[in-house]
Amino acid sequence: MPLSVIMFNGSPRPNGNTILCLRRIQERIERAGIATEIVSLAELRVEPCRACGGCRGKRRCVQDDDLNALLAKMIAADGIIIGSPTWFGSVTSWVKNLIDRAGFVSRMNDHLFKHKAGTPVIAVRRGGAVQVYNEIMSFFAIN
Repeated sequence: MPLSVIMFNGSPRPNGNTILCLRRIQERIERAGIATEIVSLAELRVEPCRACGGCRGKRRCVQDDDLNALLAKMIAADGIIIGSPTWFGSVTSWVKNLIDRAGFVSRMNDHLFKHKAGTPVIAVRRGGAVQVYNEIMSFFAIN
């Protein structure tokens, strides 16, 4: 079975710097024979985590939105790349909702993303890149 990487674009801009970076990375990964998919989070509905614990032992969230489809892609992939612009020194709300919800489901189900490669991709103009890097890397380190 060929390797695969799921990539998340946390920017609402269809031709912004984050997607441009992700596309460059996608080209190089695919040249190595690895399948990729870029998912634009702003086109989906992923609500904030309620920390209700309803996901415990179910490998899915009880909220009825697009997260469970994303979880399935993350579980199936060998690698996960999360891209975000730097907004007010932080990740976008789309990325925050993804990492909070997916992270909570993962932790409540014996760390669903353990042994997966992961990295952030950060678009930044001024300050805040270190904070964004740390937020996304914390998701990978905890899960």
